[in-house]
Amino acid sequence: MEEILRQKLDNIARRAMCVLRPIKVTIVSGFSDGAGAVVQVPDFPQKSGSTTHPLALTRSFFMDASDYKDEDSADYFGLAPQKWVGLKYSGCVFAQEVIFSDTDLGLCTANNKTIF
Repeated sequence: MEEILRQKLDNIARRAMCVLRPIKVTIVSGFSDGAGAVVQVPDFPQKSGSTTHPLALTRSFFMDASDYKDEDSADYFGLAPQKWVGLKYSGCVFAQEVIFSDTDLGLCTANNKTIF
């Protein structure tokens, strides 16, 4: 039943992104102040020629806590110190250093290099 509902909604429900357990990530090097871009992302990724909506790419963003670990492992594909990771619609970042800040209500600030 769940799969039938998923197939039905795949063609009629616009895509959106949300973060259930947010941590704030800030790119502090390799990203100019005030720099940012807006990319068009598909509302229905499975349909070619789908309508799109804008997504702003900025130096600060939120990611889910489950996508970050203090220590990397071979079977982990999320963000970890000293590791490259791809960000959907924007390119790759390298987490050179991770600094936790109490001023951001316990959110994470990462020192990253970027390649777009």
